[in-house]
Amino acid sequence: MQQDSLLNIRTGILLTFLFICLLLLNSCLKNTTENMESTISHLVNQVSRDNIKNHIRALTQEGSRFTNEEKASISKYINNQLESFGYEVQSIKTQDTLNLVAELRGTVTSNNIFVVAGHYDTVEDSPGADDNASAVAGMLEIARVLAKTSLVTTVQFVAFDNEEKELLGSGLYVQSLKDQGKEVIGMISLEMIAYTCGNCQIPFSDIKDCLNVQPEGIATGDFIGIVGNTHSKHMISDFRNAAENYVPALKFVSAEVAGNGSCFASTRRSDHASFWDLNYPAIMITDTANFRNPNYHKETDTLDTLDLEFATQVVKATLATVISTANTPRSQLQ
Repeated sequence: MQQDSLLNIRTGILLTFLFICLLLLNSCLKNTTENMESTISHLVNQVSRDNIKNHIRALTQEGSRFTNEEKASISKYINNQLESFGYEVQSIKTQDTLNLVAELRGTVTSNNIFVVAGHYDTVEDSPGADDNASAVAGMLEIARVLAKTSLVTTVQFVAFDNEEKELLGSGLYVQSLKDQGKEVIGMISLEMIAYTCGNCQIPFSDIKDCLNVQPEGIATGDFIGIVGNTHSKHMISDFRNAAENYVPALKFVSAEVAGNGSCFASTRRSDHASFWDLNYPAIMITDTANFRNPNYHKETDTLDTLDLEFATQVVKATLATVISTANTPRSQLQ
């Protein structure tokens, strides 16, 4: 009987101890989540509309960025901006293409990387304010805000060259990552993020066995598009969640395409497609280009046509997505 009583006491003490441990663990997890949410909110609030505007002005003031001569001063501007934030910048020249890469080294998983990118070239004779100075400006602003931040996963900020020439810059870059054995946990291609309008949007609808659009049929051009393939569907969810939680005023439409997007070629029209082709998860964040913007690939694609408040919201949502994803353990990402 005495032994039974001692056993019961010991069992009771053990159960009490385990219960206290679970309470403490739950409290720690709750505090960690609250701290992360507070950190993201604080950083999101650091995004500056004026910085975005000033970058777009600087990137477009000399006109098009089509020839190497036209791109020279712009690539120098991007390089100098990234260096001013405290980054070391790699200028990678291959096959007449100059990509610029700045890296925020992760605290734990340096071999895993998350990529935030926008192309800085244009078509001939277009200043490319929306296509794609708006995206480069957004990438630069995200890099600035994150420059002194510690994230678990390494983040690379990339300005791609020659997107307008069959995605040449991103194709060379992502192949080099694969050759180095790098694991890309996600890539965001910012592709025209600053144009809105009223009843000018060409609406999107589902295509059987190809495209899933949520919500369908929106004809007002005041949303941002989130485009991913099936392999990247978790990234679509990540961006939607970030936008809802940290930039609730931002409207969005998501489109999930099958395979590598070949069943609906318009989903492949930016640098994310180079990542799809090597089976890396990637999404394109876009105002839908010529499905909305009448200035697409024209001389009239200028700063004064853009909605800078909308662009700022898009940059904030992208920033929140980057932080959330780069601080999530690899096993939880899919």
